[in-house]
Amino acid sequence: MLLLRGDYMGADLYIKTISDEIDNKAGPRPNEELEFSKWMQVKDAMMDESGGYFRDSYNSSNLLNLIDFSYWSTPEELKWTISRNCLTVASVRKLLNYWNANKVKLELVIKCKQRADDRTYFINKAKEFDTFINKAVELKSSIKWSV
Repeated sequence: MLLLRGDYMGADLYIKTISDEIDNKAGPRPNEELEFSKWMQVKDAMMDESGGYFRDSYNSSNLLNLIDFSYWSTPEELKWTISRNCLTVASVRKLLNYWNANKVKLELVIKCKQRADDRTYFINKAKEFDTFINKAVELKSSIKWSV
């Protein structure tokens, strides 16, 4: 298991335009537990397929922690706005800029990982986040998050 410095953190991030579309397709939330479970499985599969979801774990496998990013205390240069648990469109662009500015640092940190499977994990996670954040910017969408 990876051991990193600092506090562990995590977040579930959703591209709002995609998430809202999937919510509309899925229909109203069922009240019965078994039906709700099936409904959630369908929604989760649709979100995974859409590329509109990114999970950054609460443990030492947190990707953005590698570039000194915290979901609770943002770097000074971001100064983003969260409204109704959504990162605004302008703030999503700031996050993309922060991400791009720290890619070299991220690559160096990943190269220093002792275990090959840890390096592979973070390389794949970085590709996943890069696709996610660029898609949000391309769609001019806010990002809903749960931390």
